[in-house]
Amino acid sequence: MLYLYFKKYVFVLFAYSVFLLMTTFLYAQKSVAENNLNTFKKGFYVGVETGVGWPQFKNGSQDESREGRFIFGLYGGYRPLYTLRAGFKIDEYFIEDDDYSPGKGISISNASFQVQVFPFKNITLFTNLQYGWSKYNNNHILQGYEANGTSQKIGLGYEYNLNKHFALSLNANYGFGKFNDVNDVSVTIHDQNYDSWDITLCVTYR
Repeated sequence: MLYLYFKKYVFVLFAYSVFLLMTTFLYAQKSVAENNLNTFKKGFYVGVETGVGWPQFKNGSQDESREGRFIFGLYGGYRPLYTLRAGFKIDEYFIEDDDYSPGKGISISNASFQVQVFPFKNITLFTNLQYGWSKYNNNHILQGYEANGTSQKIGLGYEYNLNKHFALSLNANYGFGKFNDVNDVSVTIHDQNYDSWDITLCVTYR
């Protein structure tokens, strides 16, 4: 249902990009030391993620085309060390709009453990690692089904501090997952899997 509101994801990314450029200009006078102090401080954090992914779903009988789809996610966790952030994240690829109809809508949902490593002391570049559970949901009336499985993501990101508590990051990830076989009266599907290239923007509060 959220896809109905965010289907113009290109506009959303454009708006965020303009916002990022404006905040970068406004905070250009901040010293590198102050920026790093905010980035690497220990404690709890929460955040929201939006962006575009290019997933491709495959099974034993067909390969769907790779197209841009909206991504929405929420995450949170704790930073025990200045180099490490660990937590949990949920996100979803909105593959087909349901239009509030019970017979439409396709999505891939993920719930993952997330670890982000900041290897450099003076640069807010980080690596992103995720592993967890995945669910493929097809609401079509005639051949609708659900399938559970596992998912993983790996990628890079760069975080910029907006102020003492808020930060904005640009992320590029490669994700992939595999689903269990479906053996039902109406549908039988084997060897289901997907992979996706994602570009997202995250706003983090800590």
